Amino acid sequence: MAREVAELPPLRLIRVWPDKITAEFTADACLPAPWTGDGEIWSADPSDFEEATPDDLAPFPLLVSVGQSDEGA
Repeated sequence: MAREVAELPPLRLIRVWPDKITAEFTADACLPAPWTGDGEIWSADPSDFEEATPDDLAPFPLLVSVGQSDEGA
């Protein structure tokens, strides 16, 4: 059975490091565990997520990588 995806505000950016994911929204959001944060900025450790299945809904299905920072994110 697919998990439900809560309605989220528009995503401003997402940064992915080997040990951390940070999501920044254009308005306050409320994300479930394993996300931690408050308001517009939320973070999680990638190892805390379960592996996705084909039935899972993607909250941002058109999200693509457009570059890499000097810090590797």
